[in-house]
Amino acid sequence: VSQSRYSVVGTNQAGCTAGAGPISVTVHPKPVLSIAPNGPTVFCQGGSVVLKATGANSFLWNNNQSGDSIVVTQSGSYSVVGTNQAGCTAGAGPISVTVHPKPVLSIAPNGPTVFCQGDSVTLVASGATNYIWNSGQNSDSITVSTAGNYQVIGTNQNGCSDSTNLQVVVNPLPSISISSNSPLTFCQGGQATLVAFGAQTYQWSSNSVGDSIVVQQSGGYYVVGVIVTGK
Repeated sequence: VSQSRYSVVGTNQAGCTAGAGPISVTVHPKPVLSIAPNGPTVFCQGGSVVLKATGANSFLWNNNQSGDSIVVTQSGSYSVVGTNQAGCTAGAGPISVTVHPKPVLSIAPNGPTVFCQGDSVTLVASGATNYIWNSGQNSDSITVSTAGNYQVIGTNQNGCSDSTNLQVVVNPLPSISISSNSPLTFCQGGQATLVAFGAQTYQWSSNSVGDSIVVQQSGGYYVVGVIVTGK
């Protein structure tokens, strides 16, 4: 605080003089403000930084928030005006905050993600620069032949990461068996019935369909069975 006392002596046209004063003048100093972040001011989407102002009694930020600190989650330039007890104001800033976006990830299969045991599907990730799968692979694509929930974490050039996942269903092969209700060795003119078990539909090597066939000729007979499972 600076205080000064001022007085004056005046002379009129007749050469007479008189004095006035003294009068006291007080000058209060402006506050000296500063802004300090509690961490990096460059970060990825989903993060935040606290900006804390000091040096005054009350504060108003350029985003219309009051108080000595604000939590910032978006890119921008942030400044503050502070007022001290004498009503004097001063500003601080701006301080720049940069928020990098996360990658937008997707997984594209090159075929059905519900298939039978023995088949496979290739999963291709996109939207980032580097990838790591929960299967331990770190390429943009993997070929899978077992059921599971496949997750990939992608990181972009700014070091920001996000994840996405895709479910793969592998249906087991049917366990097919063939039985006969009669001997498989017989004389010409005889016959045997072959019955298949373990599937829902059947295709025999003789081109017959159904779960059973009647055979009258020598030969090797086999059957292909199909089961239908929910997807």
